[in-house]
Amino acid sequence: MEKKTLKMTGKTAVIQIILFIALILSYTLLVSLVPLKSRVVQRSYAFVFLIAAAIYDIRTNEIPLSVCAGMISLALIYSVIYLWDIAALIAAVVITVLLLAVSLAGRGIIGTGDALLLGSSVMMLSVQEILGFLFLTFLLSSVLGVILSIKMCKFKDAVVPLAPCIAVAFIIRCLLR
Repeated sequence: MEKKTLKMTGKTAVIQIILFIALILSYTLLVSLVPLKSRVVQRSYAFVFLIAAAIYDIRTNEIPLSVCAGMISLALIYSVIYLWDIAALIAAVVITVLLLAVSLAGRGIIGTGDALLLGSSVMMLSVQEILGFLFLTFLLSSVLGVILSIKMCKFKDAVVPLAPCIAVAFIIRCLLR
């Protein structure tokens, strides 16, 4: 599969930054004003970022840094304002560091954006949900990899977008809660 690249112009970067700031400010405001529904607000915003990452990853095999920054910001803002789940935070850091190490060491096994997206998604889940989420993410990735390999008749060096798998697994874990 040939890698498609979208050109990032100065105008596109400015639009992404403005959208990022608007989403984070509106998220912070909503979480502050509606504390009883803060978890629902957090996960709704996470769905938006994950769907954006999934679409972009399918089209270009890349995840924009603004989406990763948005997911990390959502998780950190919620943690600081409401919930300081140290176990989930430690798990997220460990998983992110391990995946970033694999990203740097392995030739294209997993991308940096995938590692950051997965780590920030883990930070938004409870400790009880993390293992199921990771299992489901990698199961979906494996199934998608087999399907894409069969479709393209290319079993070596097949490229599988991980962001759609992360998004679907996150949504399923949140709905099954």
